[in-house]
Amino acid sequence: KKMIKELRTKDIKDFINQNPNSVLVDVRTSQEWENIGKPNGNKISLDTYFLSIKNINGEINENFLEEFENLKIDKETEILVICKSGARSLLVSNLLNNQDYQCINIIDGFEGNEEGRGWKNEGLPII
Repeated sequence: KKMIKELRTKDIKDFINQNPNSVLVDVRTSQEWENIGKPNGNKISLDTYFLSIKNINGEINENFLEEFENLKIDKETEILVICKSGARSLLVSNLLNNQDYQCINIIDGFEGNEEGRGWKNEGLPII
């Protein structure tokens, strides 16, 4: 089993400069997107997708892999996965890496934790 690569939000811009074909996948719930905000990755040349891994009750989205494959993201693409604070994104990174995708877990998430300030607090663009 491959170790999941990790990235802090403060290092995202440098990472994109070195990996210009990266994409961002936000796996939080639609309630979080509406109430807390969405990353506007497109402003920093990062194509952004929104696909929930769990619903508001914490139940796993059984169709996640199928829905993800419909996004047609190339298996060579570096995929940055973000959630609130790094737990669901780790789950998704493991799931997708097992399917031979190249995932990187944003360990301080959208809202931040002890690992870092998070997308929102780092002043990265939001919608």
